[in-house]
Amino acid sequence: MRKVRKDSHGRVLRTGEFERYDGIYVFQKTVCGNKKTIYASSLEALRQKVSEAVEYRFDELGKNLKSITLDKAFERFMLSRIIRNTTAYVQRNLYDHYIKKRLGKKKVNEITHSDIRQLLIYHFTEKHLSLNTIKSIQGMLHAIFALMVSDQVITINPAQQAMKALAHAEGSSLREESNGQKVLTTDEEKAFLMYAKETDSFFYPLWLFMLSTGARVGEASAICWDDIDFEKKIVSINKTLVCSYKGKERIFSFNPTKTKNGVRKLPILSTLYAVLEKMKNDKATRKSFPHENNLLINDQELIFYCIVNNRIRAVSNFDVNHALKKLITNYNSDKLFKEIHPGVPTSLPLFSSHALRHTFCSRLCENEVNLKVIQEIMGHGNIHMTMDVYAQSNEKKNSLSLLQYEKKILGE
Repeated sequence: MRKVRKDSHGRVLRTGEFERYDGIYVFQKTVCGNKKTIYASSLEALRQKVSEAVEYRFDELGKNLKSITLDKAFERFMLSRIIRNTTAYVQRNLYDHYIKKRLGKKKVNEITHSDIRQLLIYHFTEKHLSLNTIKSIQGMLHAIFALMVSDQVITINPAQQAMKALAHAEGSSLREESNGQKVLTTDEEKAFLMYAKETDSFFYPLWLFMLSTGARVGEASAICWDDIDFEKKIVSINKTLVCSYKGKERIFSFNPTKTKNGVRKLPILSTLYAVLEKMKNDKATRKSFPHENNLLINDQELIFYCIVNNRIRAVSNFDVNHALKKLITNYNSDKLFKEIHPGVPTSLPLFSSHALRHTFCSRLCENEVNLKVIQEIMGHGNIHMTMDVYAQSNEKKNSLSLLQYEKKILGE
């Protein structure tokens, strides 16, 4: 149960409200990735100021709602909820990269169902985005237009059932399963790591870390040298790395983990330990990279990095997924590697960075029956999420067990 927060007079504080030690009341809210703060000497005055600020901002965005553009509808949508910084960054980037250019300037009441379908088909067939990304685009559009329906700007949501446009889409090599996350088989996982290591990918240590800990990509990217206890062979996962933009400038910062349970300490497996120890020793002996201070955030030095245009910097989710796609494409066309290593899979499926976490979790479920242990290792917010993953893993184990039974006992 969520803990109820109260001020010094015993009054329940709402989301975003705080009382400082000196009696000043503060309201904080992230709007479109920017933190907004309001101060007042009393709780009543604070709530009045918040009410006036929200009303003013909505009035500014909502003047003549019948002619509101999708860009302004998006801003209104972002203001209508209190969300985490990471969520705001993700949604802002999603809108800016995939929606704004093609539909942003159009009036909401002029955007049709076919416009949404054409946008999704374009990103699927021309830009080769994954189905999960396409679904995120459609989901955001659906939520924005749902708000516009509630505000009586339009009567029908044009994004409703727009994903049906991709039922028979052609021209894309990327066709992921529409249900569930991709889980690599044991052979695929081994081949993937072997190829990444042999081709000297910058991302091999990060991918190995994710497959050895089940960390989310933001959690893994945020690991600093201070988080590693080499003596006890323990890693502390306690924050997530967020990438935002100020104009064209890329800004990295730390945020809390996705859930309270996301803060956890995990043992470092031997293979990962050897890689981290080598990275530490190499760092002590090699020359410094230009702009190496880019890896310092809050006086903590990041372990994992990438080099872009001869500049070293932190790793974003986009960097990881782009590198994954490139490596998988190279693997699938590399005949020499398969000749040197007979028996490896002839191809790897296209998958995102989150599939590495899902793969680790599935392996864990195959070898661990204590759901509480699995939840703590994965940092799941609640046990129900863990039970869902465990159930999926058990379905595969049950099928395999029955097939083995049929072969050994029934002789089929």
